[in-house]
Amino acid sequence: MLALPADHPTAIEFRKNGVNFQQIIEEPFILNQWNSHFRSMEEEILKHNQIHPNVLLETTNLKASIHMLKNKMGIAFLPRSFGESKDIALFPIEPAPKFHVVIAYHKSTILTKAEAGLIRILQETYKN
Repeated sequence: MLALPADHPTAIEFRKNGVNFQQIIEEPFILNQWNSHFRSMEEEILKHNQIHPNVLLETTNLKASIHMLKNKMGIAFLPRSFGESKDIALFPIEPAPKFHVVIAYHKSTILTKAEAGLIRILQETYKN
């Protein structure tokens, strides 16, 4: 999800018409650290939208990104699970980035109830 300070000038328009990356091309971006999985998804989104970001900060700390967003220092990508807050507006990105969730274990492993439950939840959550 694209995250902007809730009172960012383009937030109202994005709520009405969806995200237009050309409107935020000059904005400072708070991105994940270069070698992270999330950064590769961010790079894919930026490339798809032909954006060469003005990178303010690369971080591994989600709390730092959120703090900077709340203080109107830039814009960022946050997981949907973060949820919207009074200070931060989240916008879906089209096409939505995709990633794979993989759980591997030896076929002779006897799973605990908790492990089997986790696998069931992941299968239900990440169907295709």
